[in-house]
Amino acid sequence: MANALDNVKARLYIDQRCVSNRIPLLESGTLGPRAHVQVIIPFKTESYGSKVDPQDNDLGAQIPQCTLKSFP
Repeated sequence: MANALDNVKARLYIDQRCVSNRIPLLESGTLGPRAHVQVIIPFKTESYGSKVDPQDNDLGAQIPQCTLKSFP
């Protein structure tokens, strides 16, 4: 199964269902300029729900100024 859900609650739900039903999952998503891809093989690799993403309240400061200035 592959997903690109827009919220953590839905991602955790799908992750839990895939692990309990032994279905491999390709988890992916974006947050601002960052991207995330994770292959989850139940009982062989780490699941999406086994770690908590760090809080990043200053995401806008990470965008290079050259990108902001040349954006149409």
